[in-house]
Amino acid sequence: KCTTDDLHTAMISACVDKETEEHLIMAGKLFIGKVYKEAFGGAENIPTVKDMYHKMVADGLWTPLDYTDEELDKMQTIIKHRRDETASYSETKQICDKYAIFDRVDKIFKETPQFVYMRMAMQLSEHRFKKSRMKDVEKFYNYFSMKKINPPSPNLINLGTPKKQYASCCVITTDDTAASL
Repeated sequence: KCTTDDLHTAMISACVDKETEEHLIMAGKLFIGKVYKEAFGGAENIPTVKDMYHKMVADGLWTPLDYTDEELDKMQTIIKHRRDETASYSETKQICDKYAIFDRVDKIFKETPQFVYMRMAMQLSEHRFKKSRMKDVEKFYNYFSMKKINPPSPNLINLGTPKKQYASCCVITTDDTAASL
């Protein structure tokens, strides 16, 4: 009565329990494989950016953006799903559990980390000059997916979706002290 999902989950747990960097990277690979299976039926079935965009817009999960199919095809040459396989378990789990679109009824992931980063890049670049905005999409996508920019949680969750809740906490340094207040 042990399912392949049970075995997959047990392998992830065994790797996490080892607490070494190598094991956490392996756990991340195993976890993202599970996400791909839930979201798309496996890594071999990852949709193109164009197909993902049209499906997510039709499902009301992504905002319709002003991109042509040719531009969406260009984005397909930009996205690098293999980057998901180099992240540690904790990083991949956090992005998937906190920021990726997730169907809470059927308990399946609708996005992978790379699609989260692409969704954000698309939204941020939509109103840029059409002549150069694909370079902006690529630049933002690479900054996010290569962890050169750490976007705030509201942007990870909401950019490119119908939700528009961008309030976030921040730290501001001033010359005040507890005594001066």
